[in-house]
Amino acid sequence: MPCIDPNVLIGYATEVAGIKSRRMRALLVLKKILETITKANGYSANIDEVSFDVKSWRDRTSERTPVIYIVDSDTQVTRHAGKTRLYTWRVLLFGMVKEEEIDTFEEFLADIQECVELNGWLGGIVAKSEVNNIITDNQLFSETEQTHLFEMQIQLEYCQPHGDTR
Repeated sequence: MPCIDPNVLIGYATEVAGIKSRRMRALLVLKKILETITKANGYSANIDEVSFDVKSWRDRTSERTPVIYIVDSDTQVTRHAGKTRLYTWRVLLFGMVKEEEIDTFEEFLADIQECVELNGWLGGIVAKSEVNNIITDNQLFSETEQTHLFEMQIQLEYCQPHGDTR
C-alpha cells in the first residue's frame, strides 16, 4: 500500500507553515499528496496534473490525463464545551481520465481514495480526512468519448479554539 513516509508528510506541512490560513495549508498539502500518485510510488496511474484552477476537460488529450482539480466546498462548525470548535470541511475533487477502460478508471479512483485516507492527517494540519462519496459518469461518456469524469467528496476534520482561525 502506498503511504508517504511520515517525515516527508511533516516536511510538506513544514513547507506551508508560514501561511496563516489552516485551510490553505491543508489544501496545499492535499495537492502535494495527490501529486504522489504515480506508478513509481505503487499506484496504477501517473497523475498528469493536480490543480486548484478548474479547466475544460474536453480540450485535454489522453496523454494529459488523468487530472484532478481541487475545489474548496463548505465547512460546518460544531461548538463544544468551553471554546473548542470542531470544523468539518468538505473538499471536492473533480477529475477526468481519457481513453481508458472502466476497470482502469476504477483503479484510478481507488488510488485517490487510498492516497487521501492513508495520508489523511496532512502532516498534522487536520485530525482526519476520508472519502465520503464518489460520483462518476461512467454510463454517460465512457462509451462514446472514452472519457470518464468523477467527483470525489473528501471530509476533513480539525479542532481549534474559538476565535483562532489559524
